[in-house]
Amino acid sequence: MRILFEKLEGLFVVERKEATYKKAVIGLIFVIIAGFSPYLYIRYEEYQYGKYKAEFDFVVEVVESYRAENNEYPLGHRIHWDNEKDLKQFFVENKWRLNRELYYIDTNAMEDLKNIKYTYIVDPETEQIYTSEFVIAHFKRWHFAFY
Repeated sequence: MRILFEKLEGLFVVERKEATYKKAVIGLIFVIIAGFSPYLYIRYEEYQYGKYKAEFDFVVEVVESYRAENNEYPLGHRIHWDNEKDLKQFFVENKWRLNRELYYIDTNAMEDLKNIKYTYIVDPETEQIYTSEFVIAHFKRWHFAFY
């Protein structure tokens, strides 16, 4: 039992070890990595948002041209807020009304929208288009392109 207590007591004893150049270089590398990680994360966010914004702008252009030709949006079925938890949280965070009638965009009505990554939702009342999935930019969740 005495050996066990000695081992436990030894866990809390701080032993000073000799500093070497190898340890100093590794520590410096960790400090540099930690210093650049916010910059690299922000650059990654901007890259991801750039891809998202390009697709979003393309979808908005196609949907608006469809609306100009047919005088209505290509509406699919109405969304259920229980199935769209990310979008619901986005609306709650921004203090927007949840009693809006939002509809999925019917991608079958337009040939150009067959190979898009995100699911798009339209609010015919405010003429705003959202995505079902969110993209992080400037440390905030976005379901539509901000300008």
